Order: sequence, then C-alpha cells, then structure tokens
Amino acid sequence: MSVAVILTLLASLNLAGNGADQIASWIFQSLLLVDGGLIIDDQVFTVRYVETAFTKSADAELRGLDVSALVRAARAAFSGWFHPGVNTRLILTTVGSLLVILLLALS
Repeated sequence: MSVAVILTLLASLNLAGNGADQIASWIFQSLLLVDGGLIIDDQVFTVRYVETAFTKSADAELRGLDVSALVRAARAAFSGWFHPGVNTRLILTTVGSLLVILLLALS
C-alpha cells in the first residue's frame, strides 16, 4: 500500500507541474522496474535457488529434500486468487513503470 500511496503522490505532484517531482518519479519508477525484474527472477527460479541453498546446508536431511515437491506443495497451499494476483501486480508494475518512464522522457 505504501508504494501505491507514493505513486499517487508523485503522479499528483507531476500533474501540478513541479520539475523536482519528475526527478523523484524517474528514480522511483526505475527502482520499481528493477525490483519487479528481480522478483520475477526469484519466482521463476525458486526451485533452483532453494536447491542451491539446501545443498550448502550442514543438515543432511535438508540436503536430501525433494525441493521441487516442497515448492509445489507450498504453492498449492495458497488461495486460488493469490498467483493470478501476484502475476497481475508484477505485470502492472513492469508495464506501468515503463509507461511512466516513457511519458517522463517525452515531457
């Protein structure tokens, strides 16, 4: 919610025509764009990252876990709306950030 409040505040200030707020928008939108990319990477490669972490563990039982089955079970435990909601948020963050950056570049 804090990100939405910041975006709304920046949009309002930009519409008012304050140049300093455009700089803040450039910075914040760029951070959101990069952050969205990092989150997508973490979600796509979850199994690989967890396997790597478990392999480095001193705990033999942890190293022997079927990480793929563990991640599938964890994902299945979420509500049905969760994954579409997360995917929608990431798409809107990426597309929205690109759109705002493009509009700032054209202004």
